Order: sequence, then structure tokens, then C-alpha cells
Amino acid sequence: MPIVNGDVWIGVTAAQLDEWVFNINFGSVEYKSLQPTTTPLFTNRTVAASGTATSTGVPTGNNAKMQVMFSQTGESTNCTCNIYSTTHDDLSNAGIIATFTIGQGGKPVTQAIDPPSIPAITFAEIINNDPTLSAIATVEITTWKEPDDS
Repeated sequence: MPIVNGDVWIGVTAAQLDEWVFNINFGSVEYKSLQPTTTPLFTNRTVAASGTATSTGVPTGNNAKMQVMFSQTGESTNCTCNIYSTTHDDLSNAGIIATFTIGQGGKPVTQAIDPPSIPAITFAEIINNDPTLSAIATVEITTWKEPDDS
């Protein structure tokens, strides 16, 4: 007897489903843990008062998960980090996928990027909005993907 899922018929029998569940539970199906890779876009980068800095682009496509971390340890009272996505090596036609703002002594912030939004190339821009004090910023992205078999 076929199994019914709502109005859609799934063409398997109860015996086939039992076999799949058995194979999953007892190791006949191999799973690979996602492997994290952390890439710094900026590490303790000093940004002058009212200044900006833009990182180079990092390939991030084909990843299952992505997370961005931003911290600011300088004297700046208002520092913004924009995370951009693009499909172009020259970083053109970029769109913002995350924005963080931290003041002096602010705690690091982390944000997960929704998997469908993970771009082919990611880069960061730091904007120091403080007119007199410098910022010291760190931006890292962590991506997860299945390990290569090679």
C-alpha cells in the first residue's frame, strides 16, 4: 500500500520505507559532518576617524552554512560594518546582506546568513562614523561545507 503525504502520493511501500529507516539507523547510509572554515576579512584593522575600509572578496559559494562576526575594540563610539554579496570578481553589483553597528566597548556581534542568501563572493566594508576617534575592527566569516573526498 503506497504512503500518502497530504495529496501527494510517494511511490514507496511500507516495506521500502522500513528498509530505508533500518539503513539510516544502522550505518548503511553514510553522512559527512559539515566542516567549518573561518576566514578573516579584517584583523584588528585601524580605521581613521570618519574613514572607511573595504576588504577583498572571498569566495563563499557552495557552502551549506555561513556566519559573520564583527568586533570593534577601538575608541570609536559608532562603527558600522556592512557585509556585501556579489557574483562578480570585481565586486560590482554588490548588495548588503548584513549590517552591524558597534560603539566603544561594544560586544562582538555574530549573525548567521540564511543558506539561500549565501553569495558566490563576500566582502566587508567598515565605516567609522565617529568624527574624532579611530576604530579597530575585526571581521570574520565562517562557512561550513561537506569535506572533499579527494
